[in-house]
Amino acid sequence: VVVICNNAEEALYTLNDLQVLQDKKVLYLPFSYVNAYDFDKTQTASQQQRIETLEKITTSDKKNIIVTYTEALFEKIPNGNSLSENTFKITVKEKLSTEFLEEFLFSYHFERVDFVAEPGQFAIRGGIIDVFSFSSNTPYRIELFGNEIESIRSFDPITQLSIARYDRVVVTPN
Repeated sequence: VVVICNNAEEALYTLNDLQVLQDKKVLYLPFSYVNAYDFDKTQTASQQQRIETLEKITTSDKKNIIVTYTEALFEKIPNGNSLSENTFKITVKEKLSTEFLEEFLFSYHFERVDFVAEPGQFAIRGGIIDVFSFSSNTPYRIELFGNEIESIRSFDPITQLSIARYDRVVVTPN
């Protein structure tokens, strides 16, 4: 089910109402506010929400309610195959080359930093790789033992404390 509102404000009110009333998963698809002429003015929160919603739509077999508005509907989106082909799946107990992951992240314009703080950044410190995917609200910490993935956790970028453990995550580029 897709609910199309007149503008972003109306869509957010509708989203809030539906989340209170429905048992089903209610998703929000905003306009990404990408500024092609000045990428620094792009609103990453909207981009992140849009990518997260698109990923949930393409990977979920559940019926969802999607709340959006006209401006967001006219923005082009990649098709499902393109989205899944350009993501990187990371699973505990699998082998992972840090060089390969670094090359993948650079090819999708992720920025290497000392400490991740926002989507599109990654950090490598020995056997620990922090990645902030565009489809996640928090970054992932991947711990390696040699070339094998020992654990994957999400963490708070401010406190650096773990939030949740995962057996599998997907890193989605912008």
